[in-house]
Amino acid sequence: MGTVSMPVSDTMGAGETPPAVGVADWMMAFRQHGRQEQIGAFLDFVYRDENLADFAGRYHLLPSTVSASRNPAGGLDKNDELFLTALRGARLYPVNDPSWVEVSDTIKRTVGRAVEPGGDPKAVLDEIAAKAKQAGKQR
Repeated sequence: MGTVSMPVSDTMGAGETPPAVGVADWMMAFRQHGRQEQIGAFLDFVYRDENLADFAGRYHLLPSTVSASRNPAGGLDKNDELFLTALRGARLYPVNDPSWVEVSDTIKRTVGRAVEPGGDPKAVLDEIAAKAKQAGKQR
């Protein structure tokens, strides 16, 4: 398996390495309806190292906490180690930016054209960049 740098805008400085891109999922619980004790017990269960490691190993995911990544079920292979190293400097999607919803939708709808037979990756990425710039100006 190999990796490539993420495409970045022309605003990056010369010699600057593009960051890795990370994704994040959240599990949330709310303090409504008097279920704090049950919610706490559930979250304690989910986030026990052995449960996280088992889940990650079963579905070939990276462990989601530092402590679980130190002792994963089945161990980490070389690719997992590479991804964990890359994640240390990763930038997450800007989900708190209101324009991200539109940018994310544009990426999902158009990025596949970059790898179609006869596709033009540069044109697709330029289109995504233009829409992202436009979405950012609308805020």
